[in-house]
Amino acid sequence: MRKGDGRDVTVRVQGRLHELPYNLPGEVGTFRIAAPVSGVLLAYVPPGLQPKGQAPGPRWRR
Repeated sequence: MRKGDGRDVTVRVQGRLHELPYNLPGEVGTFRIAAPVSGVLLAYVPPGLQPKGQAPGPRWRR
C-alpha cells in the first residue's frame, strides 16, 4: 500500500512465503488481506523489488 487508510485489517497467510504469488506448478498457498480502505494506492510489487527491465504490475486505486 503506497498510501491510504485501512481499518480493522485482517491478514491470512498459508503456505511458503518465498513461493508467493503461488503461480507456479506445485506452489500452493493463500495470501489474503481484507479491510475497509479509503484513499488507497496499491502497488502489487514495490519498485525496489521489481526486476530490472520488467514492466510494472497494475496499480489499484480506491
